[in-house]
Amino acid sequence: MEDSENMTVDERMLFYNRANREVAILCNHQRSVSKNFGEQIGKIDEKIDEFKKEKQLLKNHLANLKAGKKVKPVEESSSSSSDSDSDSDDDKKKKKKEKKKIRFPQDVEGTKKRIAKVKESIARWETKKTEKDELKTVSLTTSKINYIDPRISVAWAKKHNVPIERIFSKTLRDKFPWAMDVDEDWKF
Repeated sequence: MEDSENMTVDERMLFYNRANREVAILCNHQRSVSKNFGEQIGKIDEKIDEFKKEKQLLKNHLANLKAGKKVKPVEESSSSSSDSDSDSDDDKKKKKKEKKKIRFPQDVEGTKKRIAKVKESIARWETKKTEKDELKTVSLTTSKINYIDPRISVAWAKKHNVPIERIFSKTLRDKFPWAMDVDEDWKF
């Protein structure tokens, strides 16, 4: 991935973390994959699926609006089929939790804007998933604190309009106050 002006902050953070990952690998800062990694990825996948379903419902809604059909302002979506009497109480609770009320915009432009926002959310969660998967066996904090001059990271963040909070926690910003004041053009 090449750093460009068209990248979102999340994509820029993925770019930064990939570069930091290279440093961590060179310095052998490895860690084991967390026990709940699969569960975390599963939750991200569920979130992506929810947004994809919402996008499809919005596209259908948009088609209905364009066709002049009368549309409901709220629709309840569910990833499961209808409730059956054979479901246990836990299954019924789970299905009820899966249902989500979606309030639809009542005009074409509002619906298009909403679809664009949902697409951004999908992209953000997919980037998060990629980052989590790529960085599962590497400890970035060690290389970021001990092997990369924090002024490089601060200058890069300023130059590319990435909030410094996305790179350094408050504790680390307090640890490196001398690095926080560099200009975006600072060179090592």
